[in-house]
Amino acid sequence: MTVPLVLAVANHKGGVAKTASTLALGEAAVARGLTVGLIDLDPNCTLTETLEPPDLDVAGSKDLLRDDRELSLADCLTLAGEQWGGLMVCVSDPLLSNREYDLTAPASEERLRQSIKRDSGGLDLIIIDLPPARSRIALTGLVAADLVLVPSTASTYSTQSTLAVAMKKRLATIEATSAAPMPERSGADVRRRFCST
Repeated sequence: MTVPLVLAVANHKGGVAKTASTLALGEAAVARGLTVGLIDLDPNCTLTETLEPPDLDVAGSKDLLRDDRELSLADCLTLAGEQWGGLMVCVSDPLLSNREYDLTAPASEERLRQSIKRDSGGLDLIIIDLPPARSRIALTGLVAADLVLVPSTASTYSTQSTLAVAMKKRLATIEATSAAPMPERSGADVRRRFCST
């Protein structure tokens, strides 16, 4: 079974091109021959609506985060609209916001990572479009990710505050869920590359 690379596109602000970045990266990866799945973790459903999957009557991201079901990502993937060249999508639903209250149990932030680990559907790359909020739903995406892309406006304050929030949450969560403690780190220890668009 292949182990896919998992990329989260995250920023607690709205309107910074998270969904546009997710789509562009997904399309570029498919054009290079990769099998790509996009996970819409935003209850606003912009990614889902844009991809126009013909089958919306499938399990989606709200189902992956439930504690009473042990679904795999493969159980929730559906083909995006024909014009998207074979992209797969795990759809969102406005009811996803209800999962925020379900994600308070210990280790609940691991649900998405575990779903991907169970069966990723043979994907090479998974891109998670996170909601524009500091939320438990967003945290599940950060925990599942191998890499985090933070689209941002071209402002020093914007990029620094976004990175600081993301790193503090990610490192604290990983330390809390791993057996071995992580060494002390600060946002300054992380190599940063910013590309404004």
